[in-house]
Amino acid sequence: MGQFKVVNTALGINDEILNSNLTVYPIPTNGKIYINTQNGATINKVEILDILGRSLKTIDNFKKGQAIDLQNKSKGLFYVKIFSDKGTVVKKVLIN
Repeated sequence: MGQFKVVNTALGINDEILNSNLTVYPIPTNGKIYINTQNGATINKVEILDILGRSLKTIDNFKKGQAIDLQNKSKGLFYVKIFSDKGTVVKKVLIN
């Protein structure tokens, strides 16, 4: 039988601050999303994941205000993994 590894997923105060200061909008979306930072974080990379955690799209050298085009993705729930100079955050996105 396979082995399981327990990982501590509790968020600290800094993680909560980073999470609340990074916004993905609009949700739900018809295909394009944007990321807003309110804490001066510099976003280095954005990764789009399906509900199984598979990487569907990676954007290196992300620029502030840049649209992320998801119009070629099927309807459903996706995750946006945001890598910044202040940490990494995962947000949910629903495509209509």
